[in-house]
Amino acid sequence: MPTIMPAPKFRISRARAGAAAALVAAAGSGVARADDWQGYQHDPQHTGRAGLGPVPTSLAPSWNAPANYVSPLIVGNAVLGITRLSPTQVTSFDLADGAVNWTSAAYSGTSREAYAAGTVVFAGSPQGVNASNLYVLDAATGAARYAVPTPYAGNAVTLATDTTTTSQVAYVSCGSNLLAYRLGPTSGTLLWNAPVGTSGSIPAVMGNYAIVDSPQRYYAVNRTTGAVNQFYSGGGNGGGNASPVVDLARDRFFVTDTYGSSTALTAYGLNPATGAVTQLWQKTGSGVGTGGNVALAADGSVYSTGNDVLAQFDGATGNLLRSVTGPFATASAPLLSQGYLWAFGDGGGETNGANTLVYSLADLSLAATFPGTRGDLNTAYRGIGALDDGHLVIDLGGNYGGEGFRVYAGTPVPEPAGAAVGAVAAAGLLTRRRR
Repeated sequence: MPTIMPAPKFRISRARAGAAAALVAAAGSGVARADDWQGYQHDPQHTGRAGLGPVPTSLAPSWNAPANYVSPLIVGNAVLGITRLSPTQVTSFDLADGAVNWTSAAYSGTSREAYAAGTVVFAGSPQGVNASNLYVLDAATGAARYAVPTPYAGNAVTLATDTTTTSQVAYVSCGSNLLAYRLGPTSGTLLWNAPVGTSGSIPAVMGNYAIVDSPQRYYAVNRTTGAVNQFYSGGGNGGGNASPVVDLARDRFFVTDTYGSSTALTAYGLNPATGAVTQLWQKTGSGVGTGGNVALAADGSVYSTGNDVLAQFDGATGNLLRSVTGPFATASAPLLSQGYLWAFGDGGGETNGANTLVYSLADLSLAATFPGTRGDLNTAYRGIGALDDGHLVIDLGGNYGGEGFRVYAGTPVPEPAGAAVGAVAAAGLLTRRRR
């Protein structure tokens, strides 16, 4: 059971009108009631920013996935998960009770899964066959749509809409190369193969560019042509499992990885017209963890954990806005929801801070803790899991004897006052028009 701290008091009080809420959703208010997760840290930009999210104090254990299931993605009323050990399978679970909707065939050595436009995509190999493929499944039924042969075994996949068509493109990190495949209804086509030494980096999509990280080298790859811009080359060893975080609205991105002889959080600006990359600022020390990722707030600031500090930095200048000490994991990536930040504690057991921690964004006070954490596991997938308006899914990454991810259920955070007023006004306007 979670340990509950006193919850912050909400200043929002209103009756929820069903019609008004529906109108808000239809109008695209930016406060999503259904918040599909497309991949690592929520979206192709790895922002780590969900919609409203649940009230932490309302959450209670609901169900656990079977052993070794990791990488949970909330899609509608389902949770997608994949087993971390071969033979590997993708399974769709009912979000409410964990009932199995479907399970894929067994594969060998797959990447984590990604979701977009009704499809589940991952890289892997048929069992007992020395071959590599990109697999495309129907997300509703689990039926295999097709497989695309790949020249290398893929270790990470990001899906994003094509720059020239409405098709989805899969960006596949393959250790020493980044591959791009346009995915059609019945087949996939290789667009380009870029030699970038991606290591375990999960590609992040920024306009017409895919950003990846490798040991002591950072790259921006043109999504149309596959042309490579290596914008950082350093000396030394280490790093390479980090995944960039992109701020599309402000043409900025952030990389937390080995930079020279230090671990650094570095902010870059990218010119969308020319592809030129410029370093904006860099931070080391408190709040900067080895190989972790920042979470991007709606105002452009970023939250980072490391060295037992949670820090909020100004996205434009790097100035420290505020911080708090706590038992934070070093190699991890926090999540943001309406009013809260969710982060992993350190350690590999469920005592001495080895919990998932929840902080109020109002004052960075501890709001709740939940048993279990991935701690500092050395993997590119360092997020805590997934959130929607009524659920928390904690990805344990195979800790605790291979335990699968844990699902908690609760109630949604109240909608912001502006959204409520807009919904009520819209409902009133609709009523008047019907008279």
